[in-house]
Amino acid sequence: THLPPIGAPVANTQCCVVEPKTLQLQPIGVPGELLVGGACVARGYVGRPDLTAERFIADPFARFGGRVYRTGDLVRWLPHGELDFLGRIDSQIKIRGHRIELGEVTATLLGLPNVLEAVTVARGDTTASKRLVAFVVAADPALGLSVLELRAATARVLPDYMRPDNFVVLEALPRTPNDKIDVRRLPELPSRAAGGEAGADGDGAAGRAPPRTGFEEVVHELWCAVLGLGAAEVGVHDNFF
Repeated sequence: THLPPIGAPVANTQCCVVEPKTLQLQPIGVPGELLVGGACVARGYVGRPDLTAERFIADPFARFGGRVYRTGDLVRWLPHGELDFLGRIDSQIKIRGHRIELGEVTATLLGLPNVLEAVTVARGDTTASKRLVAFVVAADPALGLSVLELRAATARVLPDYMRPDNFVVLEALPRTPNDKIDVRRLPELPSRAAGGEAGADGDGAAGRAPPRTGFEEVVHELWCAVLGLGAAEVGVHDNFF
């Protein structure tokens, strides 16, 4: 079942959903960052000019009273005029030198066909072993979600370093008592070395081609050693970065 929405703007308050980077308005059903304007918006944070400049910005549409507040919430409009809360847009991490907004990856997943819910997390104990894992829920379980199709769809719109390394299809995402996604209760991925990757990722190690020549075997061993990954986690078609 779908979660209840967070509601509609109250009196003297205006809300809009925008693409986080361009601040362009998003149509109904498309995820984006929530901007709030109107009489409720304060002048800023006391004694924090840096944070004020980041969060309290000039109204990009010149219709909300001169200033709007960037909430950092990932939401989407529902057809009947209420907002659907999807998570946070400003959960930034760093993997192999690249800064990644997990909310942007999640927003991309939510825009794919038959994806009802999604969340993206970083897994791994060290910087070298960190990888992105996407947990998704199908809107229509009867149609199902193909991991290979999810991988191909994200590859068309996301750069290499932002693409999830693993996709896990769940019947439902774990929730806190406040009905928010409980990231701590998301399942752990089976060990690839133990042959459990197929159960978590849907396509398993078969999605990564093994080395075919002596030269590829040497490069394969070097990559595994430098990145701290298992042999089944690196294929000949993978990008080092």
